Amino acid sequence: TYAFVTGDKEANNLWAIGERGPSSRWRDSQPVQLTNGPISFGPPTFSKDGKQIFVPGRERRGELSIYDTASSQYRPYLNGISGAYVNFSRDGQWITYVSHPEGALWRSRVDGSQRMQLTFPPMGPVLNPQWSPDGRLIVFTEWDAKGTKIYVVPADGGSSMLLLAVDFHPGDPNWSPDGKSIAYGGSDLYRRTETEIRILNLETKQS
Repeated sequence: TYAFVTGDKEANNLWAIGERGPSSRWRDSQPVQLTNGPISFGPPTFSKDGKQIFVPGRERRGELSIYDTASSQYRPYLNGISGAYVNFSRDGQWITYVSHPEGALWRSRVDGSQRMQLTFPPMGPVLNPQWSPDGRLIVFTEWDAKGTKIYVVPADGGSSMLLLAVDFHPGDPNWSPDGKSIAYGGSDLYRRTETEIRILNLETKQS
C-alpha cells in the first residue's frame, strides 16, 4: 500500500492505493481519499507493522485584530473571529469580512451585531470585498480553480450579481467616488497579456 498527499493552496488531503506487486500492472484498487479538510496534511509515514499511518496536520486560521494606538498593541476585534479581507463602510457603521478557511462573505455592525452571511457554496472563496459609497452594495472577487469573477451583492442580503468573468481574469475591484463605476485589474490568461487596469461603467456595462 502506498500513501500520499494531494491538494491545492487551501489544503492537502491524504490518499492511499494498494498494489499486489512492483508494477502498476498488478494494481488491484483505485486511490482512496482518507481525509477531507479543513486540516492540511504533510508527508505520511507507516508504522512498522503497516497498520497505521502517521501524518502531520495543520489548520490555518485568521484572527481579526485591531491596533490600539494608545497602548501600541494589537487586541482581538469582534472576539478575534477567524477572518480576513476587512473593509469598513464609508459611514464607519458597518464592516464586511471573509471567514477563514470557509471563504464566505459576511457583514455586521462594527460592534458585531446584525451579523449576516452574504455568500454561500458552491460559490468559491471570496477576496477583497469593498463597500459601495452609499453602503447599499458590496463588490468582491470570487476565486476558483478556473479563474476569477467579480460580483456585487446587496449589503442587506440577496442574490449576488455577476459583473465580470470572461477571459480577462479580473480582480481587486473598487468603487469610483460616485459609485457609478468599478475599477479593477487583471490580464488575459490565454493571450498572456500584461496586467491592465480597467474601469467598468455600471450603467452601460462596458469596460
